[in-house]
Amino acid sequence: MPSLLRVSLDHLEKQGRVDSQDQRGNLEKKEKREMLEKMAPKVMQEKRVIQDHQLQELRENLENLVVQDKR
Repeated sequence: MPSLLRVSLDHLEKQGRVDSQDQRGNLEKKEKREMLEKMAPKVMQEKRVIQDHQLQELRENLENLVVQDKR
């Protein structure tokens, strides 16, 4: 049967590994969040450009349909 001291040391050692993994994970999350925050304006601009293009295509298609309907 392991001694209480050995169990406590094992627990502290595991806890230390978990804490360092948590810190590493938190740092990775922070870096990822910062990167996304930097990219967000570019992504939003690109989405606007795409949506504007799609809207223009829809308007042109609608005009074509209206013209065809009048024939």
